[in-house]
Amino acid sequence: MTTIVLTCAVTVSVLCVVFGCVGGIPDAVIGSFMSSSENPFGDPGVYDLLVFAMGWNAQFCNDNPDDKECTFPSSSFQAQNFGLHGLWPQYNTTHSGHDWPQFCHKDDSSYWTKVASISSSIKDKFHSEWEQYAPGYLTGLEDHEWTKHGTCSMAAILKVPSNPGALAQLQESYFSAQLGLMKSNPTPSIISNAQQSGDPVKVNDVLEAFGGAGKLGINCEVQNGKVYLNQIELCYGVDTQGLPTKQISCPDNFLQSSYDNNCVLENYKELYVAQLKN
Repeated sequence: MTTIVLTCAVTVSVLCVVFGCVGGIPDAVIGSFMSSSENPFGDPGVYDLLVFAMGWNAQFCNDNPDDKECTFPSSSFQAQNFGLHGLWPQYNTTHSGHDWPQFCHKDDSSYWTKVASISSSIKDKFHSEWEQYAPGYLTGLEDHEWTKHGTCSMAAILKVPSNPGALAQLQESYFSAQLGLMKSNPTPSIISNAQQSGDPVKVNDVLEAFGGAGKLGINCEVQNGKVYLNQIELCYGVDTQGLPTKQISCPDNFLQSSYDNNCVLENYKELYVAQLKN
């Protein structure tokens, strides 16, 4: 307990140095920090929107060449397109230091053991599509995404302990929704062209290609003085079943997040799209 208190105190001190504590640390900063922990927070189905995240496969594998998912060649579909990261429940405003629910009710061990695992039938069902659209889901990312985000996505999951057979149906709906969004958001030509040519693309053009400023976040990284595309995150409305509806404007706590939208926050004007280094 002492270690946790001291760590938080040091973190707050650092944040004060960076942002200044006159008027307090920005809620978006606190929310991003608190939500990055592994602690459970929130209730299934109680949130405001969904964030759909796609990572640029080539960039990830250039950064992590020994990762088990990075076995595809540079000529493959995976190397020339985005890969599914996840579909994440999100709040419009910070809730008690959290910008999103996560690991919902993990602190109830009897409940958690009934909802936390992905059934083998679901993994078998989606294997071939994950191989193409979500290579990370063949090496463990699917388990993390389900436990952290999927368990919060639908209110109906609360009924699983009394109806265990419903879990596979809910997981099928969740993972099907992810793949549906992958297919309805193919890699735009400006991204493909930038990768093939090696020339940079304007950040504003990337924003327009994915719905326009305010409807997505762009995560970038800087290498050797160049800004590279890491991830695209689109905001979607959510229906009563916990499934995405249409693309919507993102809330301020998302747009001000250095994880979700650093490319815009840092005011980068252009970015490069990595080719896979085999």
